[in-house]
Amino acid sequence: MAILKYEFVRNALLAGALASISCGIIGSLVVSKRIVSICGGIAHASFGGVGLGYLLRMNPTWGALLFGVLTSLGIGTITKKSKHPEDTSIAILWAVGMSLGIIFIGLSRG
Repeated sequence: MAILKYEFVRNALLAGALASISCGIIGSLVVSKRIVSICGGIAHASFGGVGLGYLLRMNPTWGALLFGVLTSLGIGTITKKSKHPEDTSIAILWAVGMSLGIIFIGLSRG
C-alpha cells in the first residue's frame, strides 16, 4: 500500500468513489424518467444549427448553441403539454434537427 502515500492517488480514489455514488443515483433517475437518449438527442438536433450557420455564413458554433438550447426547451415544452413520454419528444426533435441540418447544408453554397 505504498502507493497510497501519494496525495494525487488518494485524491483520485476519493474522486472515483464520489463519482461512482453520484453516477449511480443520477443513472437510476435518468432510466426511470425515460430520458436516456437526451444527450444524443440534443447533440444531434444541434446539427440543424450547424447547417444554419453554414447557410448564413456565420460561425456554426453559435447556430449549434442556439439549436441546443431551443431543443432542450422544446423537449420540456412538448413533454409538459402532451401526454407523450420524454423519450418521444427527444426522438422527434432529434429527427427534426438532423433533417434541418441536412437541408440547410444542401442549400448552402460551397
